[in-house]
Amino acid sequence: MISWNTALTERIKSGTIANVMFFGDDKRPAPPCVVIKPIGGTDRTVIQFYIHGEMGSQDDLEAYALKELPELLRAPLEVEDKATKLFDTKQYIAGIANSDDGTISVRRDFYIPLLF
Repeated sequence: MISWNTALTERIKSGTIANVMFFGDDKRPAPPCVVIKPIGGTDRTVIQFYIHGEMGSQDDLEAYALKELPELLRAPLEVEDKATKLFDTKQYIAGIANSDDGTISVRRDFYIPLLF
């Protein structure tokens, strides 16, 4: 069985940005890279995708966040014998310029509803 983290990482790596990690991993890969940060809630898990690039790459980062990322996540992830669908929150934050590694980043949010 494939874990959720592995399935999500492999799906994102299949796009134009192959450097992918989860928030809190030891070392951030060289830009461009995608940092995945899940945030649990009472009715859903929000998945924040931070797309980092070199200064001056704002247009490429925006194109990835607004066009490519939603396309990569359109199909459900096959995880542990079931399909998990990520839903687009349509929330997008552009041009985060104070990253700790000197890169610029954008953020795009998706969510997974929790079943009761």
